[in-house]
Amino acid sequence: MTGPTQIQATVIALRHGDDWVSVALTGPSGVGKTGLALRLMAQGWQLVADDAALVWVSGGHLWARAPRATSGLIEARGLGLISTPHRDVCRLALAVTLGLDEPERMPDPVHEIWLGLPLRTIAVQARAAAAPSIVTLALAEAVRRPVSP
Repeated sequence: MTGPTQIQATVIALRHGDDWVSVALTGPSGVGKTGLALRLMAQGWQLVADDAALVWVSGGHLWARAPRATSGLIEARGLGLISTPHRDVCRLALAVTLGLDEPERMPDPVHEIWLGLPLRTIAVQARAAAAPSIVTLALAEAVRRPVSP
């Protein structure tokens, strides 16, 4: 196991079978990471970490959790910090790079290297109406077809 590395990301998790798997929402400040997380949480997802996450490798997988000071807290613009149901630790299965521009329609699969392991990565327009559905479908695909290190 490697020690945790802090990254700028909001991490959210969804139950798949008996396990919870998570997605790291990445992108510049103000792009809509937390907003998309809140929309997904309204559909049954749970928060792992908002804005900053600790990521490490253990057992050949990437894992994520919130720094202790922000565990279970999410910042909702216009409302402030709120406490929410959350997962303490979760396996990371997908990265979503958020932007304001329309992503490519039919991209080749991308696997970025995170702490020495490949992680499926997609691009999504942060505020698109379909963004929650795209993230949900992409996570299901990442779980169904994991990448070997």
